[in-house]
Amino acid sequence: MIVPQGFPLVPPDFEYETEVHESLDGEHTIFFNVYRKKGVTPKRAMLIIHGQGEHGGRYQHFPHYLSADYDLFIAPDLRGHGRSEGIRGHVDRFDEYVDDALLAWNCLTKKVPADCKLDWFGHSMGGLVTLRTL
Repeated sequence: MIVPQGFPLVPPDFEYETEVHESLDGEHTIFFNVYRKKGVTPKRAMLIIHGQGEHGGRYQHFPHYLSADYDLFIAPDLRGHGRSEGIRGHVDRFDEYVDDALLAWNCLTKKVPADCKLDWFGHSMGGLVTLRTL
């Protein structure tokens, strides 16, 4: 895991995992950053969609500040960002980002029990992706 200077480390009661999934259109692999509270069945989880020119790893400080409220965070690198495949910062259609966000949402919902509360956070362009998806 890359640790940006000035960011707090992931809390000791959380573990960091990575996952790689095939995009819904089958054209790219999408990289997921997963922060999970150790030994806990998630009661509240958050999907984080980053902005243009960013990546999901930039949000590794969220568990530090929100660990009292959330047990699981998933922060994918949208195609063309971070460790995901694709031309850097480029898509042919904006809805390709929506597809990547839906992929992450579907993966998140499979990781948690049915009564888990789910939240969605979108920063900058990720906010537009979120609104378009909803």
